[in-house]
Amino acid sequence: MAVPILGALTNLVKRVAPNVYISGLLDCDKAGEQFLRDGPSAETLVDIGCGDGEKTTVWWEGSRAKSCIGLEFVESEIAAAKSRGIDARKTDLSVRWPVADGECDVVMSSQNIEHMHRTMFYAREMFRILRPGGRAIVLTENLSGWANVAALAFGWQPFSSTPIDGDIIGCPLAHMADVKLDRFEMLTEAFEAGITGAAAHVCVLAYRALRDVMQKSGFEVVRYGSTGYAPFWGAPSRFLCRIDPRHGHFLAMEARKPF
Repeated sequence: MAVPILGALTNLVKRVAPNVYISGLLDCDKAGEQFLRDGPSAETLVDIGCGDGEKTTVWWEGSRAKSCIGLEFVESEIAAAKSRGIDARKTDLSVRWPVADGECDVVMSSQNIEHMHRTMFYAREMFRILRPGGRAIVLTENLSGWANVAALAFGWQPFSSTPIDGDIIGCPLAHMADVKLDRFEMLTEAFEAGITGAAAHVCVLAYRALRDVMQKSGFEVVRYGSTGYAPFWGAPSRFLCRIDPRHGHFLAMEARKPF
């Protein structure tokens, strides 16, 4: 009986998973861009984990900031980001960041906080580097998304927790979501320095947990929602996420440092 059930699930996931994941991720990015556009023009934007800076330029444009700082560890990515005009700084995110207190007025954390071993430290560093009234935009996966809940019901690793050391582990259907993995060779520099979270989702937060982390770090939550309501995508997914934001696959939050 188990084999036919798994076969039926496999066929279902093959059909819907790429659409659900990719549509949800794109909607999450759009939510982040909207948060940036809706706020006042910024003096300085910080993008945490900027990589080569390609996506950072989108955030920079949306924030209308005069300058942009990117935090990154891998040297080749830092060089690429600098070529795009970003002030890329070599950073181990598990220790104090090379940004002064109150140096920026917008912080972007896109698909990054789930890689951290020190989640509360990460949130408090965002708070520290922001000026009073500054905003933090946090985009991440949601441990309480329905796809993750369903995986747990089968005794599998939640989809959002399957990236482990550059591989997909613990859920036989996870690879069907067509998730792009980081190149292992690109991460060697981070691994050798002991930064093991670079290729793993270490601490994926649920809907309530992200709110708690940000509030306990001093932030006021301004707007909070989700995207990617499995097994739907597009307009039906967006509608259901508005009704039930706790169970979308991705979370999008705008928080503010009080004046």
